[in-house]
Amino acid sequence: MMLAAVESISIGESFALSGVSIGIIMGVLACIMLLIYLMSWLFRRFDEWNAKRKGKIPPVTVDATAAEPVAKAPGSCGDLVLIDTTEREAAMIMAIVADSTETPLNELRFISIKQIKE
Repeated sequence: MMLAAVESISIGESFALSGVSIGIIMGVLACIMLLIYLMSWLFRRFDEWNAKRKGKIPPVTVDATAAEPVAKAPGSCGDLVLIDTTEREAAMIMAIVADSTETPLNELRFISIKQIKE
């Protein structure tokens, strides 16, 4: 019944109506995409802030004298943070852990080694 009341439109008008409809749909999809990107950015920032607040991530100190980055050894996956520990003590700890677990040292991953003071 509703279709009988509508007058016929020309091909140019139908293309214009289709173009406006597609433009509206694309605009809404772009807004949704922007909203999703903004929410993921906010959640990442909140997770970083929350981890720093709880002390899970040690503060990063940058050495101003280091001009170029040191090349990592083959098979390594990052830096090791030593807290109140010498490199010799850390090497001993890594060797003891590798020996007790019977795992090759290059398959273990140490993120940080910290001395526990009694």
